[in-house]
Amino acid sequence: MRKEYLKARAQQIVDVPDTFEVFIEDFSEDGNGEGEAIFVWINEEEDSSITVKLDSAGNLTAMILDLNLATVVDEPMVLTEKRSVPSNSFWSIILTR
Repeated sequence: MRKEYLKARAQQIVDVPDTFEVFIEDFSEDGNGEGEAIFVWINEEEDSSITVKLDSAGNLTAMILDLNLATVVDEPMVLTEKRSVPSNSFWSIILTR
């Protein structure tokens, strides 16, 4: 599995603020070369986390933004890249308080 590629791919998908630090980098692969990578960044002071899950080809299979909205800067979110997601894939964005 191309670990450095997958890490770079996860960081292309979501712009992780400098105030977050890597908490989990997990790579798993089965016998036939299929696998997944999970990346979790946290900001303990803000009680927030960002989770990105990719398949072995670097395709997004899940994303969770668990943000403490009281500490988020009041700026509009801008979608910078339009993506198509296969209908059989799981994709979510979760905002919690």
